[in-house]
Amino acid sequence: MNSLLALCALLVWWLALRPAPPRLTVTFLDVGQGDAIVVQTPSGQVMAIDAGRSTPEGDEGRRTVVPFLRAQGINRLHGLLLTHPDDDHTGGAASILEQIPVDRLFINGAPSDAPGYRRVLETARRRGAQIVTLARGQRLVFRDGVRAEVLNPPSDLLSDPSSDNEDSLALRIVYGETEFLLTGDAGSEAEEAMLRSGADLRADVLKLGHHGSRTATSERFLEAVRPQAAIVSVGPRNVYGHPHAETMRRLKTRGIPVFRTDRDGAVTVHSDGRILRIVVMASGR
Repeated sequence: MNSLLALCALLVWWLALRPAPPRLTVTFLDVGQGDAIVVQTPSGQVMAIDAGRSTPEGDEGRRTVVPFLRAQGINRLHGLLLTHPDDDHTGGAASILEQIPVDRLFINGAPSDAPGYRRVLETARRRGAQIVTLARGQRLVFRDGVRAEVLNPPSDLLSDPSSDNEDSLALRIVYGETEFLLTGDAGSEAEEAMLRSGADLRADVLKLGHHGSRTATSERFLEAVRPQAAIVSVGPRNVYGHPHAETMRRLKTRGIPVFRTDRDGAVTVHSDGRILRIVVMASGR
């Protein structure tokens, strides 16, 4: 009996010392009505996608993104990617650049006169971050088998500067047999362009375009993506009515579970290349 207990104890001790399997971790932060995502690869490379909004009281880069990075022991970003110039995606970016070294700032190349966006670009140049414009067909390849395929916008962009949601950078992140599709504020025009491009859109996890707007996440797009889970980055009781009931109905009809940052707080998805695990944190907003 004692020898059996000793053997069991030894087995537990050995299992505890085994290194955890390498994982890709994608965290959809709760930044209210906006987007901020942190991608951590198995070897420790980190890319942030969008940075939440700014308000007279401060911004989500300083309030949420930087504290999260520091709590994770992240002291450098290999990339900061801004899907498009709208403030609810870029408002916290300058604070991130000021407080965390960033190797590269990825942008979609759409022209913008927004003062906040100009400040982001100026801060990136001053802090020594390389500014890189991305377009459909390009890839970001990480050293541990993770890759990010750029699906939107095309190199000639889609919309005029007054309505730049359709030019949002859309990424399909692939690790092993698992995929994530992150679409910024892309709406129906961008979705149709991605469908016409012939690119592989299949993904296990879909971050809904434009915070679950009625004009995004069409039936045709869902049919191509076939997600197993959907994430909505959205603020509580927002004036836009996001996510729209019609969009939620399309997901419910297909039996796709939905995770919302206004209700679930930060949503973290872990992948070992085969199996996904989703963890939520109750929102404090």
